[in-house]
Amino acid sequence: MNKRFFLTICLIFCTIISFAQVTKSEETAINQLNNFRMELEKYDNPQVILDKVLEYQTSLLAQEEYKNFSEETKLILDNMLFLEKLKNQVKLIENDKDAKNKLNIETQNQIKKTADFINLSKSNGKTPNKWLLVNQGDLISFSLQFATLSEAIKSGLEVKTYYEDALLQDDKMTFALVNLGMWYYYVPGIAGGDKQKTYEFVKKSVENARTSSEEYFSKMIYSQVIFELDKKDEAKTLLEEAKSLCPESQSISLMEKLNKLEISWIEYSANPKKYDKKLKG
Repeated sequence: MNKRFFLTICLIFCTIISFAQVTKSEETAINQLNNFRMELEKYDNPQVILDKVLEYQTSLLAQEEYKNFSEETKLILDNMLFLEKLKNQVKLIENDKDAKNKLNIETQNQIKKTADFINLSKSNGKTPNKWLLVNQGDLISFSLQFATLSEAIKSGLEVKTYYEDALLQDDKMTFALVNLGMWYYYVPGIAGGDKQKTYEFVKKSVENARTSSEEYFSKMIYSQVIFELDKKDEAKTLLEEAKSLCPESQSISLMEKLNKLEISWIEYSANPKKYDKKLKG
């Protein structure tokens, strides 16, 4: 056998087995947590949500099965719960500068913790799991609200790379597709933004949803993408389909109100204060 060919095959094989795979029970835990995230959508009180997250976390850590999870999977789950807490803590400290600074420090620590794990995996010849890469993209993306403009530009490009790397492992990963699609929406065209790509990636996320939570989140976001393309009837149908998975969803309730006012949730989320008077009026 040709020596070069043999070495090439060995390298390919090593690359394949070096991907960090989760076990079936670990994948179930991740999917269950995503379903829990969907269930949280029916609450509009940040403190109630924080209490629910703490309760879920306590229960998860007490499970015998959890103790056998890899350190990477434990970090993935920890990041997912951290993000849920973060989203709601921000709402409670909207006008508290000191509290925001403290939360920013906590967020940067979580980002560093995840980055250190990713770098260690790479130095050991392993590819970090797709869920951990999406975690890191989400953490950095959320942290941009605390960043200066120059920091936001630099970190924004880093976010894109994490989602793209996750898709290299699984090009049908719903959450990576949705998040990369929205990256293309919010980033200015001069920096690589492209709303056509937003449409393509989020559409693909709907087509490849594997769980109820993936279907819920992807259809909800896609409905607003096509609402902006003036496909109002199709958007309404998609929103109704998402609502059937979480009938009491506060996010969908907001989207319905906005759409009646001819405003997309995507447009609203970029500048909520601009539209709050219309919502209350």
